[in-house]
Amino acid sequence: MSKKTSINVKEANARIETMEKELAALKELVKNAKERPPHELPYSIDELVERINTNGLDEDLVIGDYIDIKLYTGEVVRVFVTDTQHDEMENGKLADYSFGVTFVDYEFKMNDTNTNKTSWEKCKMRNVYMPRIFSLLPEVLRNNIVPVKKLTSAGGESNKIITTIDKIFCFSEVEIYGVSRLSFKGEGKQYKFFEEEENREIPNYPWLRSPYYSNSDGFCCVGNVGSSGSNNANSSYG
Repeated sequence: MSKKTSINVKEANARIETMEKELAALKELVKNAKERPPHELPYSIDELVERINTNGLDEDLVIGDYIDIKLYTGEVVRVFVTDTQHDEMENGKLADYSFGVTFVDYEFKMNDTNTNKTSWEKCKMRNVYMPRIFSLLPEVLRNNIVPVKKLTSAGGESNKIITTIDKIFCFSEVEIYGVSRLSFKGEGKQYKFFEEEENREIPNYPWLRSPYYSNSDGFCCVGNVGSSGSNNANSSYG
């Protein structure tokens, strides 16, 4: 038989009371803690990738942190942290971080012909231009970007949602605005980066992967003042 341990009940209750007060104070600190403001990351792109892969970041990344990278064309583009634990990988787990380039100085068509019946899955943007852009990324990114599941309307005025697996992609309307005004519902959810209105004011009418919901001609895009819009699929935009 084990020997019972005797305790001083009064002292034990006092210790519990002290611990509960300390815990309550700690919870209040956590509740009122403010996330640091976003800033330029103090790493090269090679260092950033290595630190993410090895859990060696000096501090967790926050929404809006950014880093400038050079494409193989020599063009410098700014890459932002658009969200954390947002995009679902093929194994069902969530990627730690999602990144976005909000502007690249090129213009492309979604399709050669004026149709969205291809949806995102079979459009020229995804199957021709995206691989070209991917090839311009630094090698360390090409080797470490993980493919994720993207949801998009099937196009041709269909509200059916299909899934593609993509390493790089155009955002959907709801991923930018948080609502589906010109597209069908079900194409993901808003990235936290775009909750700020100023982050939606992207130049050159960048394409979104969302087929326009009321005809078979167009895809959604971001207007030059951040408003949602749509254009013919064979138009050239950012």
